[in-house]
Amino acid sequence: MCDNPETEALDLESLANGRPGITPKWGAVLVETAVVCFEDQQHASGVELRVRCHADRTFTLNWQRIVDDQMRRCYNDSRKTTEFGAEGIAILVVEVVTGLTVVERSDTGTHIDFWLGEDDDDAPPFASEARLEISGIRRGDDTKIAARVKEKQERLKGADSLLPAFIIVVEFSAPVCEVQQR
Repeated sequence: MCDNPETEALDLESLANGRPGITPKWGAVLVETAVVCFEDQQHASGVELRVRCHADRTFTLNWQRIVDDQMRRCYNDSRKTTEFGAEGIAILVVEVVTGLTVVERSDTGTHIDFWLGEDDDDAPPFASEARLEISGIRRGDDTKIAARVKEKQERLKGADSLLPAFIIVVEFSAPVCEVQQR
């Protein structure tokens, strides 16, 4: 996990292609919300995202969308916009770090956001290999990120499973992405 020290490009717009557990239209919403979060923090396409796991890694995030007044009005709820923007970033990061992708959104009460599995159209239903719990912070520091990771670790204690879980906290102002495996 996180072994490649070189900077790699991540295409935020690729979320609009969908994933096994995300429709293309919902993927486009994740792109728009992430772009709104980044531009709110004065970041443009090409911003570097530090990913912290057992070894740091840096990604360059690219997108084509331009935030306009309609997008600002549509995504005016900063809590939800940050949550969905973080989902988009976390999905891209978990794919590169683990090789797994979102195969299904989790139901409320399962203590996780998504089930992860192979990106294989022929995979049987419920072929999940891991769990993903995500949190987003529009503007914070390392203390706030650490507190959010701890909160998510505590939350996962209530979810009995033999499957590994990944906790990803995305902070948009730095920007940084903390990845923990449980």
